[in-house]
Amino acid sequence: MSLAMKIPTPHIWISLSLIVLLLGLIVIKSSVLRTKTPSERVFDIAQTNNPKSNAENLKETEIKKLRSLFQTQVQECDFFEARGTLKTLGEITDTGDLAIYLDLEIERRIIEQCAKDPEALLDLMASGKSQFQIYWIEVAMRHYLRADLVAATNWFDKNKSKFNEATMDRLALALGRYVLSEHSFSKARQASLLIEEEALRSVLKVEIDRGIEFWIREGVLRNPEQTMNDLVRGTSNLEVFWLEVGMRCFFEVDQPRASEWHTEHWDTLNVDQKDRVALAWAREAIMQEDYDLARSWIEEISDEHLVEVLKKEMLK
Repeated sequence: MSLAMKIPTPHIWISLSLIVLLLGLIVIKSSVLRTKTPSERVFDIAQTNNPKSNAENLKETEIKKLRSLFQTQVQECDFFEARGTLKTLGEITDTGDLAIYLDLEIERRIIEQCAKDPEALLDLMASGKSQFQIYWIEVAMRHYLRADLVAATNWFDKNKSKFNEATMDRLALALGRYVLSEHSFSKARQASLLIEEEALRSVLKVEIDRGIEFWIREGVLRNPEQTMNDLVRGTSNLEVFWLEVGMRCFFEVDQPRASEWHTEHWDTLNVDQKDRVALAWAREAIMQEDYDLARSWIEEISDEHLVEVLKKEMLK
């Protein structure tokens, strides 16, 4: 055999190289697939779709740390510090549940201390040296008023010259809300006059008006004639304009009976009372779009301001 016959041709070399290359690729691919289980590959896909950054991990750690600190501060009645921690926490996550929890916990501690020695608690809160923000003194005062009205009012009268404006406002608000709950509307108005802060005084005035309207509606539902008679006689100690509210509530309950009451009592009413009753009837007629009837009631009103108001209402 000649030497030329023993040497592979170029075509054979190329074929061998391709075979080796394909075998290598198969081995590499098999190796990669064997390095991870199917569950590991699924995890990799999830991580790719929802990667968690170091920043997020740090945020979660900080939230847990601040929540733990907040809880400790509340347990130790360090409420000012707890508020500060809550504010910091609120800059990175929602704190609605913690804010509610803090308020409930503060009120619980106030109730506990009021049950033991309300005047000591009120003295401490009024001094500004307690862990309670000043608006919480209203809560303490209301609990004391409910527990012992005489003792609470005596404490207030004895110490009111010592209170600063903010403390006085909150205590007067507590007094106003308490007497309002007892339907002592004139006393509630007197308490509102002790409040210097206009916004706070307005809050109490709105609550008083709502309380009066609710009381009138309740009375009309129970006994409309008696409620209207109380408003007319002044036994309810309410301003005359509330007579219109009572009359309109009477319409809603039983208009025929309201008409009978009006017919029976019209001649006994004074001028201001007649104006308010006529105002109620006129507005009812306007609501029903019976403008002729409304005009006839307007003629019964002597107060020119009320007349102008009704004429504007008819044009709307």
